[in-house]
Amino acid sequence: PIKQSKVVKERGNRAYRYIRKLIEQELIEGKKSGRTRILTTTSKFRDYFQIQDLRELVKEEAEKVEEIEW
Repeated sequence: PIKQSKVVKERGNRAYRYIRKLIEQELIEGKKSGRTRILTTTSKFRDYFQIQDLRELVKEEAEKVEEIEW
């Protein structure tokens, strides 16, 4: 999960358009949290990208980052 406001801060105002499209395609969900939304991926996202276990994916990506650390 990530705050929509953080995505917009990092990626710029165009992120709103991309987020809207991803929600329309049911690849992510956005639940209101104060003035922002909490964005999460859906099962459709995981199916599309053939992700079996999100925790395992995060672990693998973290290991890749550790490998390229200086």
